[in-house]
Amino acid sequence: MPPLRFIHTSDLQLGMPFHWVEGDQAAKMREARLESLTRIGDAAREHDASVVMVAGDFFDANTVEQRLIVQTCDRLRDLGRPVYILPGNHDHGGADSVYRTDRFTSRKPPNVEVLLSQAPVAIQDGAAVILPAPLLRRHSADDPSRHWSAEAGRDLAPRRRAGRPGPWRRAELLLGVRPERRGRLPRQRRQPRLCGARRLARAQAGR
Repeated sequence: MPPLRFIHTSDLQLGMPFHWVEGDQAAKMREARLESLTRIGDAAREHDASVVMVAGDFFDANTVEQRLIVQTCDRLRDLGRPVYILPGNHDHGGADSVYRTDRFTSRKPPNVEVLLSQAPVAIQDGAAVILPAPLLRRHSADDPSRHWSAEAGRDLAPRRRAGRPGPWRRAELLLGVRPERRGRLPRQRRQPRLCGARRLARAQAGR
């Protein structure tokens, strides 16, 4: 099985109004944020990434305009690979979440999945399991990852018994890790850090 490569991003906050910016610069800054989806697609193709993961605050608010939703969904479709979106505090997954509205669901392309529940999501034929920790309200003192368990990913056990352990012995997809520009991480920094509410997933494969 080929290794699982993924593109991680977060805090795009699409639709941020930039009220404090004068003149037409605010519109240009909003457009630049939207254009970042195109650059993410370019990076995914360059690095042959199978999956794109967005770890919170994809939209700046749950009240974004319909025009932005349409533009965003069109660009997500153009990525041409699975995209997993985790709600953050700006675009939380509560009852009034933009992700639960017809405005979004009617335009959402089939390659996009919004992680609105804590149910594990197997990807790449079970090569990894996402354990979502979505935020369901704007302000909360709760740890959204408290439901995680050391037993998570046990559905991969049949793969291990079948002699197909997958590409990792044990891997954690911790979306919120600060990316490096080029090259490999120094040895002392190769272990990713857990990043509070920005954690998206832990993936376990055969040992």
